[in-house]
Amino acid sequence: MPSLDLNLQTVSPMFLHGAHNDKDAPPQLREPAFKALFRYWWRAVTAHQNPRDQEGELFGQTDSRSPLLIRIVGNRNNLETLTAYPLPHKRNFSKRAFGTDQEFRLRLTASNLELYQNIANLSFLLGGVGNRSRRGFGSICDTSWQFDDVEAVRKSILNTLNAITEDQYTDNGEAIESRRTTFPDYPTIKKIYWGQLTDNVDNLLTRIGQATHNHDSDDIGSANPRHSSPIHVRIQKVGRNCLPICSLLSSASKRNFSLEKQQAFIDSIIGRGGSDD
Repeated sequence: MPSLDLNLQTVSPMFLHGAHNDKDAPPQLREPAFKALFRYWWRAVTAHQNPRDQEGELFGQTDSRSPLLIRIVGNRNNLETLTAYPLPHKRNFSKRAFGTDQEFRLRLTASNLELYQNIANLSFLLGGVGNRSRRGFGSICDTSWQFDDVEAVRKSILNTLNAITEDQYTDNGEAIESRRTTFPDYPTIKKIYWGQLTDNVDNLLTRIGQATHNHDSDDIGSANPRHSSPIHVRIQKVGRNCLPICSLLSSASKRNFSLEKQQAFIDSIIGRGGSDD
């Protein structure tokens, strides 16, 4: 069976834990987290009306194993850890996390490696791993990516989306957006926005946290009643700088959400329409 090694690097602190998730527990690098990440973003981009059969074929289900085998290669215990703040704008509690610029290798083994590589690339371009991954933490890049400018990131995202979906996405200059007019009843990518480059990932995480506080509403996620945020904020490396990327997904909830409030939150992160610092 053919295999592919992905050489990965943490861009922001990664709160990835196992069964013990208290603040003093050491983080754990775990394969199931990456399979869950790939499954989530495959669903988010393909927008099948009934995706379960194909999803089961790609990632496994209760009565069949996945054809994809994921392994962390090398000593997973060599990554440096630190104490980080999940709410960096408040700093009222901390947890152990993997630090930034920590490298590890993920091995994918499957017959259809090209598809899985595209899914993995999309997952690392738009998503993150661990707690607070929708707010910039747990961002990861492939060390083979050498983005010199924002345009290169945009092209990579668009090309990867369309490699998976057969040209269902377009770049209108302000955002990458879906060509679809209707969406299924689970989270699906609608638009992707990119922000301004900054040279400090900690300052960017603080700005993302402050924007989350300033724009707090059910429209961008809620703990009670439970409603996951339809907006994923990701940090990507561009040269020595970092770039915020915001993906707006459709919501599985039947309630009507304020697109104006969602857009105001996104704009505050990507640097349009003023700052929330």
